[in-house]
Amino acid sequence: MFPAITGAATVSALVLAAAIADLRARRIPNVLNGCGLIAAIAWLALADPGVIPGRFLASGAIALPLAALSLKSPDAFGMGDVKLIAVLALFLGWSVLPLVLAPAMAAAASFGLLAALWRGVGPGSISLPLAPFLALPTLGWAAVTLQL
Repeated sequence: MFPAITGAATVSALVLAAAIADLRARRIPNVLNGCGLIAAIAWLALADPGVIPGRFLASGAIALPLAALSLKSPDAFGMGDVKLIAVLALFLGWSVLPLVLAPAMAAAASFGLLAALWRGVGPGSISLPLAPFLALPTLGWAAVTLQL
């Protein structure tokens, strides 16, 4: 139970800090994502070292296409968002990652469309911080993991 508690608490602190930073400055600092990467590796090494290769595979499998999208269309995702998602993949793995990403992306898209309608502008003119949308389902996963 202790590994689950430490993992859920660590990823919760990371995603909350990222959400606050993204809301305030519209960027997620590299130092925050770097600390998250180190924390994820340390946690996995202590909790279940056998899953590390699969978690890195999950991280790369989601981060590489998002990075390509971010480079091709910088308004789609910031690289801080891409790095945060990669770190979340390390913490969460293949089975949980879609349960976090799907509602986060759906909520961000819905909010963006509603904001565009409200402002009477095209959806492409709305820019939102993504980390708060990633935080909500991640915190929900942590609460379920901790049985809160």
